[in-house]
Amino acid sequence: MNTRRRASALWSLALLAVLAGCSDDPSSTGGDGGAGATGTGGSGAAGGMMGTGGMGGMADDAYEQAIRAASWVEISGAPSVSGGAKNDDIFFFDDDHGFLASGNDHAIYETQDGGASWTTAFSATGAYFRAVTFTDAMTGFAGNIGAGLAPSINDPNPIYGTSDGGATWSPVTISGEAPAGICNFTSAPDGTLFGVGRANGPTHLATSSDGGATWSSVSLSSWLSMAIDARFT
Repeated sequence: MNTRRRASALWSLALLAVLAGCSDDPSSTGGDGGAGATGTGGSGAAGGMMGTGGMGGMADDAYEQAIRAASWVEISGAPSVSGGAKNDDIFFFDDDHGFLASGNDHAIYETQDGGASWTTAFSATGAYFRAVTFTDAMTGFAGNIGAGLAPSINDPNPIYGTSDGGATWSPVTISGEAPAGICNFTSAPDGTLFGVGRANGPTHLATSSDGGATWSSVSLSSWLSMAIDARFT
């Protein structure tokens, strides 16, 4: 993405930000989640939008309308969470192989049978995993909402990455002003990856233009008090 295009996208994000209350705060058990049918809640759809929860930025979003219009059946084998909490994000490569982010469980789960059964791919005590995405079968990323939002959340690493299909995970190095936490991943048509966060601030946009090999971050706190989702075209 060239500098002019990135600046335009960031300006659109700032103008269209929804600075409302956020039900994705881990101290709350409400909200209808952030996950789309395949991939994270911010994948695809209308350009340059940022929202604070739910399934996107605007009521006439065609992507959101398609999700709401579809018929859904609960997966009986999905990891359960207690106390009315929710699983946070889901990503599927195909009908069988997928990953699920469960902030309440501090874990990333994996299924290879369409969700009938799940195993723990990765867990980190003190993390709250709000997002998960993959760029290919080997390379993936998990977004941690970060320390300070609740007493049980004290892991300061905003992004964990895997280069072996989810077998092992490690913190990702981010240049610039590192995000306090990541709530969502999305991508632009040119393949640029974005991670945005967080609930209750501070607000940052992490970017990778090489498939996740390297990441940099800028602060958006001068424009946004919090950020949960971003979309690009």
